[in-house]
Amino acid sequence: GMTVHYQAALREFQISPAASNWQPGFDALDRSAMEIRDALKKNPESRLLLERLRETYARRLALSRRALYA
Repeated sequence: GMTVHYQAALREFQISPAASNWQPGFDALDRSAMEIRDALKKNPESRLLLERLRETYARRLALSRRALYA
């Protein structure tokens, strides 16, 4: 599903160690995504949670893109 596509997209970004100043942002978004996925296990039909997960994935990919070209 969505997580598999997200993980595949994320692998496209090979972030250099020089981008370590981006790590706190990556960690925060990754934590958020994990919490939302956990909540979805309890409430898999929640459109709100699915939308929040989609937005979180989009923000994480956008941050990775910015770090890649920084």
